[in-house]
Amino acid sequence: MPVKLIADSGSTKCEWCLLANGKKKKIFTTGMSPYFLSAEQMVELLQKELVKKLKDVNIDEIYYYGTGLGNPANGVLLKKVLKKVFPEGNGAPMVAGLLLPKPKSCLNTGGPYPFWPIQIILPCIRIMNRK
Repeated sequence: MPVKLIADSGSTKCEWCLLANGKKKKIFTTGMSPYFLSAEQMVELLQKELVKKLKDVNIDEIYYYGTGLGNPANGVLLKKVLKKVFPEGNGAPMVAGLLLPKPKSCLNTGGPYPFWPIQIILPCIRIMNRK
């Protein structure tokens, strides 16, 4: 089973869920909005607040849902940031998806549900909402 890292990010806080070996671990970091942070600031934030908490876990897939992804340029920027922090190849993770907004529904961050295949997003929502 692949090891997955799922993010639900607003401007002020981000909840990450690491799924590995049938277990989940929640990690909280400062939020990442491409409207307020540069790519360099986001890379630094992830290296300081997230990478050290992941220890030596080999992540296979990353799913990122967050503020600002309605703008395609922000999606490109965030994908570059994630690929810089988690470079692909040699066992490094694939940035599997940036989940784009779809109007008229809300997740924990108050943002819209992503437009993403239902078989991906429903398990993500259930995982993020479990205590």
